[in-house]
Amino acid sequence: MEEMIEKLKRVLSAHFADSVLELDPIIPDEKISGSLLWQGFEEAEQLDRQRQVSRVLRDELTPDERRRVSIIFTFTPEEAAVMREG
Repeated sequence: MEEMIEKLKRVLSAHFADSVLELDPIIPDEKISGSLLWQGFEEAEQLDRQRQVSRVLRDELTPDERRRVSIIFTFTPEEAAVMREG
């Protein structure tokens, strides 16, 4: 599981420079979920953000590795700050 989390961090950090990534294992399913905070999402709709992440995962992970990723939520740093306040 740790190996997969480290790979996800490397892959997403390479494509979303200066992002903040928080990943959590989902046990017992052996899946990973998390959030990706990136200033580059500022002007993008949520669907477009998910498409960006999906493209990266499709290009960089094997089909078996992709099946282990449950969901990666996408936020701008400002959106994340507002959610933490509430």
